[in-house]
Amino acid sequence: MATVVDETVLMEDEDHEQYDTIGMLGGSGHGLCDRCAFNTANWAAFISSYYVGNIGPVLNSIFRVDAGTILGYTIVLRLVSMLMGPCLGCFHDGEILQPCFEKMGCPRKKCGRRAPHLFYLVPISFVAVFCSWRMPIMATMVTTPDSTAKLHNVVWGENAVYATKTQHNEKWSIPQPFKSAASYADVKNGMPCGTMLQLTTSTGISFTFNDTSRTVAGYGQDVCTHLMGLKAVCWPGPANAPVTGDGAPRVCANMEQERKNFFFFILITCQT
Repeated sequence: MATVVDETVLMEDEDHEQYDTIGMLGGSGHGLCDRCAFNTANWAAFISSYYVGNIGPVLNSIFRVDAGTILGYTIVLRLVSMLMGPCLGCFHDGEILQPCFEKMGCPRKKCGRRAPHLFYLVPISFVAVFCSWRMPIMATMVTTPDSTAKLHNVVWGENAVYATKTQHNEKWSIPQPFKSAASYADVKNGMPCGTMLQLTTSTGISFTFNDTSRTVAGYGQDVCTHLMGLKAVCWPGPANAPVTGDGAPRVCANMEQERKNFFFFILITCQT
């Protein structure tokens, strides 16, 4: 049998003690500061979740992580997110953590069912965003060209030479003998790609890498793909380089795809 609610009793129940709900009297009963605090925390968690969940395209376009792997993880993330909604609804409405919130000074009468969960959701979001800027080893220096390099099959000959020029220098350096990409790439210092490079074969064919329109050292990417391999990138201070870290000299390197794939998977799993 349906229960008939006495509206007179309901209107007199100003503290919502008998009918613990929101909106029956035109509002939640919380002050402006409380509502602003809740919405600020909720918005922070939402934005961080959106940011971490969309790191995949950044890893693919900038860090050269395999697009197929990133797409697979992204699809899994979307499917898990679809299932998480009903699960979280049952978790919140079931008030499983409510005894803990009561001891923390967040009674349901004052804070509601869902607001207290922001106490652990916001810190988790903060850690996830912080870790997204502290990736593992990004790239490892390479000194041996592979068969995918665009100029891999070029025969340079004894009279082949190379010259370099920095972005702020108007003249090319004095030509030096260029036997092969492997000989130009120093075993210790790697393949330098932070300067403009001009290669001339023994038959007089020239290759010039001096495109600076994309980035400060945009020509460096062409140096690596033509001489070291299609997956090689011009990276500042990769692992195994004499000087590592951002701001170090740019040398050709291969991205640590497996580490980044695992990093992305762990990150989105924690965020979800």
